[in-house]
Formats: sequence, C-alpha cells, structure tokens
Amino acid sequence: EETSAGIKEKRDKTSIIPERTAKMQELAAYEKQLDSLSAKISEFESAEKITALCEKRYLSKREESVKLSKEYAAASQSYFDSIAGILAAELTDGKACPVCGSIVHPTPAKLGDNAVTREQLDKIKARWDSVNSSLEEYAHDLGENKAVLDGIVKLIGESEFFTGDISSTKAKVDEAARENRANAGKFKGEIEELKKLADSIPSDEAMLETLWSKLEKNKKLCDEKKAETARLSLLAEEKTKT
Repeated sequence: EETSAGIKEKRDKTSIIPERTAKMQELAAYEKQLDSLSAKISEFESAEKITALCEKRYLSKREESVKLSKEYAAASQSYFDSIAGILAAELTDGKACPVCGSIVHPTPAKLGDNAVTREQLDKIKARWDSVNSSLEEYAHDLGENKAVLDGIVKLIGESEFFTGDISSTKAKVDEAARENRANAGKFKGEIEELKKLADSIPSDEAMLETLWSKLEKNKKLCDEKKAETARLSLLAEEKTKT
C-alpha cells in the first residue's frame, strides 16, 4: 500500500511535464524573438555609425565643392578679364576693335598681374568636376544608408518594447531577455527533476509487482497453514477423546 501510494504521488507530480515542456517551448520561441530584436538593434547601431561617417564624408566633399565653385568662378572672371586685357594690348587708335569695331579706345582693359590662363582654368574645372562626381557618389551612399537605417527603425518600431528611443528600447529588450532566461532556467530545472521522478516509477512498479507476488505466496502459505492447523486441531480432539 505504501509503495502503491508512492507511485500514485509520483504520477500526480509528473503529470505536469507536458505543460512545463510546452511552456519551455514558448520561452524558447520568445527568446528567438528577443534575439532577433537584439540583432536588429545591433544592426541599427552599426548602420547608424556608417551613416554618420557617410554624412561626414558627404558634407566635407560638399564644402570642397562649394570652395572649388567659388574658385572656378573667380578664375573664370580672371580668365575672361585677361582675354580682354590681351585684346586691349593689341589695340591702337585708328585701328578698329575686333570686338566692337571702334577706332577710338579711351579706356582699354589692362592685363592683370595674376591673370589666369586657359590651362589653369581647365585644371580648376577638372578638379571641380572630379569633386562633384565624388559628391554625387557620396550623396547616393548617404541616401542608401539612411534608407537602410529608416527600414531598421521601422522594424524595431513595430516591437512592443519600442519606446521611441533606441537606447531605452535596447535596455528593455535586454531586461526582458534576462528575465526570460531566468524563467527558462527555472522550468528546465523543474522538468529535469520531474523526469528523474518519472524515470523512477518503472522500478517502483517492478518492486510493487515483486511485493504483490510475495504477498500472494504468503497468502497461499497462510491458507495452507490454516488448513494444517484445522486438521491438527481435529486430530488433537480425536486424540483427546481417545
């Protein structure tokens, strides 16, 4: 009876194993979700750094482009002024101007000391074109990285943990992950103990079978002894009468 009651108690305790196993599966699935979200946050942090570098590179190149634009404008003005000076140097009174046709030249343009040549102007233009080409490439890279960043933020924003700020969202996700791991560890330990208990039931049942077998043998032996006692009592009575 004691062994039978013990087996029943163990069966009652271990009956919750399927329920606990299902809970463990839920926690495992939840852990995957949290891991995926953590990965997205890490991806955001990486993309944010890359975007910041792209933006810095773009702004630096844009500043260079603006500077060269001004330099080219000034050089162009100097170059065209120098053309006028070159033409003016060849003007003489009485000789028609090749530009306006006048034969009188009261205030001819003067050739400046820092006049820009066509070759110099072309070099500045080539540098400016090269910078603008890089600027266009950097702008494209910056746009692509910002789009990636916005896409990641959108995915994170769909999470229940999103606070509007990535840093505080990350803290909430990390806290949830720690709590989930703690719960999973607790359930895992409980399931392991219950399985050990369940594994001991077959040996208890085998012992119960042995006890039942012994009990039946003892009952049979007892019945035999009772019959023998009755026979001997009857014989004793007969002997007493004799």
